[in-house]
Amino acid sequence: MALKPRRYARKRLPDGLPVLDDDVLADLRDSGGGSEGLIKRVFKLFCDNAPLSFAEIEKTSQKNDQIALADAAHALKSMCANIGAAKAAAACHDLELAIRQDEDIDVGAAIAEISATMNEALGQIRQLQA
Repeated sequence: MALKPRRYARKRLPDGLPVLDDDVLADLRDSGGGSEGLIKRVFKLFCDNAPLSFAEIEKTSQKNDQIALADAAHALKSMCANIGAAKAAAACHDLELAIRQDEDIDVGAAIAEISATMNEALGQIRQLQA
């Protein structure tokens, strides 16, 4: 049984969130000794694993298991935060928090927002890697 659609608690993400946070990218560069090697590896891991994590969100949304859905959103939120994908992390956080606090949420709209922000992040990553 799928989760029943409920009204989404937040109308939109806060203004001003970057797709990719320059401060996080700078921290990654510093952690890698100033080279782009660490960022390239982290971006590759993200590009390989984030779509799988998003697929888990979609899959768990079809089941009546809110804890699993919140956990899946949390996992993707962590991946996004680690690479500085601020908008995508915030969208995942909204879904996770709404579920954990039993707030009204339209799961489909929340997942669509996560998808859109993930695609933005993946697009910027591809541009940086080109």
